[in-house]
Amino acid sequence: MKHNHHPFLRALALALCLCASVAFSPAAAKAESAAPARDITGKCEIMVSGGKGRHLTDGNIRSGWGQSNGAWLSISLPMAETPGSLLLKWEYEPTGYEIEELGADNERLRLRDQGCTFPAIVSGYDLLPDARTVLIRLTEGGQKICELSVLSAGEISDSVQIWQPPVEKADLMVVSTHQDDELIFFGGTIPYCDVAEGHPTEVVYMADCGRFRRQEALNGLWAMGVRTYPDFINLPDKRVKHIDEGLLLWDGQEHVLEELVARIRRYRPEVILTHDLNGEYGHNQHKITARSMQAAIDAAADPNRFPDSCAAYGAWQVKKLYLHLYGENQLHMDWRTPLESLGGLSPLEVARRGYAMHKSQQKYYQVEDGGKYDNALFGLYSTTVGPDTPGRNDFFENVSCVGDLPPLPTLLESPTA
Repeated sequence: MKHNHHPFLRALALALCLCASVAFSPAAAKAESAAPARDITGKCEIMVSGGKGRHLTDGNIRSGWGQSNGAWLSISLPMAETPGSLLLKWEYEPTGYEIEELGADNERLRLRDQGCTFPAIVSGYDLLPDARTVLIRLTEGGQKICELSVLSAGEISDSVQIWQPPVEKADLMVVSTHQDDELIFFGGTIPYCDVAEGHPTEVVYMADCGRFRRQEALNGLWAMGVRTYPDFINLPDKRVKHIDEGLLLWDGQEHVLEELVARIRRYRPEVILTHDLNGEYGHNQHKITARSMQAAIDAAADPNRFPDSCAAYGAWQVKKLYLHLYGENQLHMDWRTPLESLGGLSPLEVARRGYAMHKSQQKYYQVEDGGKYDNALFGLYSTTVGPDTPGRNDFFENVSCVGDLPPLPTLLESPTA
């Protein structure tokens, strides 16, 4: 089960990205003769129905415009430019809005509602070349646009994030409590599995660490070559003294399970990878994530549990669950060897490139090589497809041999030869 894009082409694109010290985007595959798109936001006239419209272009992701139902903004495009794209950065995933494009005589050229794209905090929209005015209307309250940019027609820079929707069918689901754990504790997992090997990988974040750190997470994934949008569950982030306190903060164990089950059923991963049962260095929110996962896998396979997500996506049986640092049935991944499919870099080097985008966290942690919290060390906690072969170190071993009706998960209590 691979991406539609051939792994070699993805690898070649990433290699070009890394050599240029910018992130890869599909625009890199366009003809070199195409004129580059330019930022023409400064040539546009922006009007808003109320509030402080200057926050749309002040470059501060923490400010913004919006909130009320019915609020609107108007973008008058310069006559001397052919528009190409509209880029919006939202505070949270948008829930209701319309985008209308008008021609020179204010005739409607196109009207799109929020269904024109998937709900992402970083959204890109193509603009018709004849559009002279763009109207954005909020059809639900509680929304805020943090940043707005307009690009001219042309080849979009590799640095511009134009995200693809989350994966429809995942080989791997990486569940990270915070925005940065996916690199600090899971090391080269994402660049190796998703980018180098071409396994569709969905990254799920449990806690809401704030808009700035969610942008850092997107920047980090993009810098590594990931192009499918992650999933932010947005549970409250707070250092808690006990697991019970953490569960109360997250509205109880059933709510945590409900959120995880919905993601398992939606993305249908063959394999899930998540935290250490002891929360790495004892972080109780990490513990909740890890200790909830087996129950979530069991519930996701049971059509009688959480009927809403079952009605939406159907029940799903995960084949394998790996936990960071789990002491039994271990595999030790090689994040150190340079790979041609990563442009000659190792998965660890690409992970560090991604973590460099987490600028607010640089003084606290780094993506280490080995050590007490070895981010290459995982254990097979449960499986429906049998044990791994010692030394093979393959998350997807035996997965392709699974039938349509796998047995119930078996907890592995000790290493199996």
